[in-house]
Amino acid sequence: MVNNREIINKNVFAVIIVAALTAVVIYQACMMFSCRIHIAFAREQVEYFDFLESKAPAANREAEILELMQSVETYYPSGTKQVPGSHLDEVVKSRRRKTLNVLKRHHDSLAKSTAR
Repeated sequence: MVNNREIINKNVFAVIIVAALTAVVIYQACMMFSCRIHIAFAREQVEYFDFLESKAPAANREAEILELMQSVETYYPSGTKQVPGSHLDEVVKSRRRKTLNVLKRHHDSLAKSTAR
């Protein structure tokens, strides 16, 4: 015959297991939500850099290109929307560098053409 203490111990153990599993599920859900937010932020940043890069060919003054470059450099610097050093932060930084390089090449070609 099972005594009351054994029943209580089994119930307490079951409650502890359920509470621990619930905590793990909640933690995982929070981590997934945080990950999705950071991915959305990274996508938005990359799209903004694409947009600025697409404006370069239409810019016909050096000042316009310099404004675009300043926008790229100052738009949510590393560590503001992404965890510093994270993979997404590196993706955004890489895309920022690419956009700046494209804008710099356009600026240089524009400067050469106006110098002639």
